[in-house]
Amino acid sequence: MKGQGSSLSSAMRTYARNGENPPDGFMCPQGWSVLVRYYESLQAEDATQQSAVVSA
Repeated sequence: MKGQGSSLSSAMRTYARNGENPPDGFMCPQGWSVLVRYYESLQAEDATQQSAVVSA
């Protein structure tokens, strides 16, 4: 059982990182939107840090 939950969690994080919608009923749309924006902010931060390293 525990492994299945971890697999589902990983799948949902992947959906959020890719800006994809979760299965119907997984989470309210507003909550999902917050999660997607969070992952977008992490990706933007990573891009900024990588750009700074390349420039140095």
